[in-house]
Amino acid sequence: MENNRLTSRVLEIWEKRFVPDYDLLFFKHDPREFKVISRKDGYANVSLDERTLFLTWNVHPEAEWIAKVSNELFLSLDKESSKNVFYHNWNTGEVIILSIKNS
Repeated sequence: MENNRLTSRVLEIWEKRFVPDYDLLFFKHDPREFKVISRKDGYANVSLDERTLFLTWNVHPEAEWIAKVSNELFLSLDKESSKNVFYHNWNTGEVIILSIKNS
């Protein structure tokens, strides 16, 4: 990005757009922990940016429910509940694991 100057304002906009303070979680069954909408009815309301950011095309077709969960709400779950949500979303194809390798 040589010779490109990014202002603080541009970086703030990118952060809001590409590092949201929520996650889209997908479930095969209506979970008790979150308010959800059916994928059939709610997917049209998921923006292109969100579809791209959360790679929604990788989600298993059996995942019929979508929850938009704030980071704050997710972090307030007890350890067992958060593990269950993570495991369920892993099985629906929604979880992405990033590995950082030290050089």
